Amino acid sequence: MRGFLRKLLTKFVHFTAIKNAESLLDVDLTHPDTFVDVQDLQIGFTTRQKLRQLESNGDISAFQRYQLLEAVIQFDVDTAKYVIKHFHSTISCSPMPNS
Repeated sequence: MRGFLRKLLTKFVHFTAIKNAESLLDVDLTHPDTFVDVQDLQIGFTTRQKLRQLESNGDISAFQRYQLLEAVIQFDVDTAKYVIKHFHSTISCSPMPNS
């Protein structure tokens, strides 16, 4: 479960916040400065390409694209909090390995 949480966090949390944490449980999921900017959010090539296509075709606005990416970050935050709450005992509290 620790590996899943680490992979999830790398999609929306600044690398330095993960690296500087004593453990994955110490990453601050309450402070927005911990999160990457929406343009740096890891959503996958195909998804990003489709969003650009929708925007360029006029199907969505830049604001709607931004709102979607913000919602993805919130979904990731909620998922990470759920994992921490329900699988706390299976996530190692040992120091983070050097990355």
